[in-house]
Amino acid sequence: MNTFGVLLKNYLKNLKMKLIKTLMIGATAFLATAAQSQTVDEVISKHVEAIGGKEKLSQVKSVYIEGTANVMGNDNPDIWVYAFCL
Repeated sequence: MNTFGVLLKNYLKNLKMKLIKTLMIGATAFLATAAQSQTVDEVISKHVEAIGGKEKLSQVKSVYIEGTANVMGNDNPDIWVYAFCL
């Protein structure tokens, strides 16, 4: 086998190994993500419990939010008030 043939053989071998390695890493990442996934209902349920439960949440009558929005280097104060009529 000539030099070109040897180089081509080694190149293809390395390419094959890189492809296998990439596929294995991708499969591992996919399986790890799938094993830890949660439904939307589970996420919302955990959030409601973390902020005090349904009873505490149902007692909220209004929300006051204060913040600053930075647009192109200018700080703009924002105040939002939400009132719930239940």
